[in-house]
Amino acid sequence: MPSIRFAKYLPLLLTLPLMAWLLGAASDNGAPEQPDRINLALRRTADGLLRASGDSTSRIPAVAPVGEGVWRVYLAQAFDYEQLPPLLQSSLDLYGVRQSYRVAVRKCYDATLDLGYHQQDYLQNGAVPCGGR
Repeated sequence: MPSIRFAKYLPLLLTLPLMAWLLGAASDNGAPEQPDRINLALRRTADGLLRASGDSTSRIPAVAPVGEGVWRVYLAQAFDYEQLPPLLQSSLDLYGVRQSYRVAVRKCYDATLDLGYHQQDYLQNGAVPCGGR
């Protein structure tokens, strides 16, 4: 699945396995978000994406921090990109993660950036770049 970085930052069905990167920074008050809450929110998002694709049995690999405020989630199963923004935002809200973020969805085999967006794309417009294509 995706790896995601926080910096107060799927009906398209992808056919290749993807990694998503959540890229992030510090919260509004300058304190870092608790890593466990971010980890659980990302695992919940991965679970929701897989279940929406009809997969309720695949193991979700460990969500891993790969740098300061950067998290990687790997999904070997294709997922619906249109479902990612609302599911991710609801997961972060549920766990009280208030940092802004941006998302990068990368191809697993060469880490090429395939899709991505900033949190504000979704919050301000209710849509993200390349959604619905």
